Amino acid sequence: MRIGAQLKRYYEEAEQAVYDRDYESAGQMYWSLGVLNSTADDVYGGEPAELGIEEMVSENLVSLNLKQIAILGDMKEKIYTYLEKPIDARVEAIVGGSHRGSYYKAARLGAALGEVEESMGKARGKAERVSKYLAEFPRHRAFKQEMKAYM
Repeated sequence: MRIGAQLKRYYEEAEQAVYDRDYESAGQMYWSLGVLNSTADDVYGGEPAELGIEEMVSENLVSLNLKQIAILGDMKEKIYTYLEKPIDARVEAIVGGSHRGSYYKAARLGAALGEVEESMGKARGKAERVSKYLAEFPRHRAFKQEMKAYM
């Protein structure tokens, strides 16, 4: 089976997990799929290049096992660096803009980034990330409630 067909089936499994309200599994599946769509540096030092999944596999940047994706080499740090600023900016936009109906999204993003930090070896990464956001937005009680669900 080609990679495209495998991915289509994996997307369908992720959608089914959401339908079944298995949000933890769905989140992991979508995270894995999002990692595959990330931007990688051009190996020749040029502008960043969008790499498709097949190119990432052929250049040994990822090992494709759709139940668990192993990120090889220093790609973990590059992906983390790529994700940190947009996630912080998104949390700032949601909470700073007082979009109360989306506070749960900001809390989920922040907690997920903390979990990534922990998976990369940072002790208490999630707790520190949650504390950072709570300190950054001390007057947003509804956001605090959402964040405390991830502590």
